[in-house]
Amino acid sequence: MGRQRGKYENVCRKLQQLEGKHEIVVLPEMFTTGFKYEPFTLAEPMNGTTIQWMTQLAARHKIILTGSIMIAEEGHFYNRLIWMQPNGEYGYYDKRHLFSYGGEDKAFRQAIKN
Repeated sequence: MGRQRGKYENVCRKLQQLEGKHEIVVLPEMFTTGFKYEPFTLAEPMNGTTIQWMTQLAARHKIILTGSIMIAEEGHFYNRLIWMQPNGEYGYYDKRHLFSYGGEDKAFRQAIKN
């Protein structure tokens, strides 16, 4: 959680610099963890800390905030892009084309349908 907190703080600082200048902010893929294929220790549920943080940040800055994170759901792990709106509603997309050369296909479940 310590590393994630640092990532949250970094994003918050950058958003303060952009205050009122943008409507959509795109964060990198796996922005809270980087490409560490350790979902058993790093994945979160959909009601986890990062989703709550994205909800609060999108509302506070009146932006759409998007980026992907590791999600644990129904016994599987996903590289999931979250599209958080300022009103707290969100959509998501589970990555379909996992990077097999790097081992992503072994750590995460491929999306079948979104």
